[in-house]
Amino acid sequence: MTVNSMTIGGVAATLLAQVESIFNSGVVYLSMWSALVPTGTTATIVTTYSESVFRDYMSVYTTTNWDGVVGTVASDNNSTGGLTTTVSIGALGAAIAIAGNATNGGIGTATWTGLTQQFSNAPVTNRNHSGATAQAGLTVTCAYSTTPALAALLVVPLNMS
Repeated sequence: MTVNSMTIGGVAATLLAQVESIFNSGVVYLSMWSALVPTGTTATIVTTYSESVFRDYMSVYTTTNWDGVVGTVASDNNSTGGLTTTVSIGALGAAIAIAGNATNGGIGTATWTGLTQQFSNAPVTNRNHSGATAQAGLTVTCAYSTTPALAALLVVPLNMS
């Protein structure tokens, strides 16, 4: 399963990175997109998928002074949820990270290392969607308090001008 295309406020978005974790019949798919949209507006986000999607969760960030350059993307996908990766962020850079998991039982909480957690939510009993940001070169981990059946982590470094 992938996102084929996305528009943000009617502006075609560009895929920055994606990662997928598959276990049995379950899938956690993460992708990060960007579009230059006018400031101060509310925008409708439209996604087109490669196949039918059961659940879709989104988080939206705005950036200023981003020069449009993406550094080397780091990701991890692990059926046991031990998510870790290393990313290099330039002196004036930043990073946006997202993680998602699915369990067969109750959902745990996400704990980030190396990044500042911005949100963590469990929209349904056995799913978690979490995001974080950072401004230094670092090793990134996202650990869940319960062992997920599948999980994925995506970290995208951005060059800032």
